[in-house]
Amino acid sequence: MTRNKGSHIHIDAELWHFQLNRKELFCASINSNNSVYLNGVTEAISEYAHLSFTLLMDLSLWHRRLAHHNYADVKKMLRTNMVTGMVLNSSHKPDPVCEPCLAGTMHSNPFLSSPSHAKSSLELVHTDLHGPLPVKLYHGYQYWIVFIDGCSLHKATMLLKRKSDTFNAFRTYKAWAENHFRAKIQALQDDKSGEYMSNAFIKFTQDCGIKRWHTTHNRPQQNGVAESANRTLSNDITAMLSESHLPPLL
Repeated sequence: MTRNKGSHIHIDAELWHFQLNRKELFCASINSNNSVYLNGVTEAISEYAHLSFTLLMDLSLWHRRLAHHNYADVKKMLRTNMVTGMVLNSSHKPDPVCEPCLAGTMHSNPFLSSPSHAKSSLELVHTDLHGPLPVKLYHGYQYWIVFIDGCSLHKATMLLKRKSDTFNAFRTYKAWAENHFRAKIQALQDDKSGEYMSNAFIKFTQDCGIKRWHTTHNRPQQNGVAESANRTLSNDITAMLSESHLPPLL
């Protein structure tokens, strides 16, 4: 506070006084054990993304907080009020070159989109598993799986601890998606990896009348919708890791 905000702190026998421009902002009492507690009360308020901050809420900060999402979409979120509590308090223009973004995307190769698309919700669901990650997450997760509705392109992502959790993840997605879209999954497209080909998985899809579409082995471009979603996630995560000076994802 003193170094970055220019605040002044005055200490007497009973209080710490925090001042800015000769005005007292708040104070803290010193108890008999020489511990200091801020004087004030905690109010119950709604949670917002901008509730607590020390940096200017400019376009560049929102770009970084939203996993280095492109500036055009961030501006659209603000303009159309797509996100509750998302505000700008600075008109500072962002740097046109974002080094973490370059670190996250400069090595990626494009995946071509399919020329045909599903015409109704859950007519075709694309899926792909990514991992294992080089470092397990705090709760032991080391994979993620994506499910994409071929009509709306709605994406659902789940974290997994083991490849063998893929079947349970699909059952969870099926229950959610069919309730949400009020339709039944008609076909599932995957890369025919072992996690999708267990006897339990095959029997479940057969019992539910779900068609299975498989791409050619080692031809990820044929599963371009799911692979593209995984690439986007990987790029965004790599950008955030690069900005935090943490080891890369891949």
